[in-house]
Amino acid sequence: MKQYSERIYIAVLKIVKNDLDFDILLSESFSYADIGLIIKYLKRNGLVSDLSGYLEVTELGEKYIKDTAKKLRLGNIEKFIIPQLKDVIEKNSKFDVYLP
Repeated sequence: MKQYSERIYIAVLKIVKNDLDFDILLSESFSYADIGLIIKYLKRNGLVSDLSGYLEVTELGEKYIKDTAKKLRLGNIEKFIIPQLKDVIEKNSKFDVYLP
């Protein structure tokens, strides 16, 4: 399975938690297939549950959001904002340079 960043996992968890539209994530980098893989990963790791017929963030998922946001130093404003993932660029190595 393709490895995604923790920011993307947090974004999907927030979308599920706040019952938002997954179209927020669609961009050149992410397709519905990618979103499906991310949800599958989150379900497998117990961060999201669909036992009630729709997706819900579990207690473990809430803890993951809190701990990862703290680790990534996202701050309090991050509670209300879902990052625009089309602007997020994965770092390849410490020697790579990105020029927009």
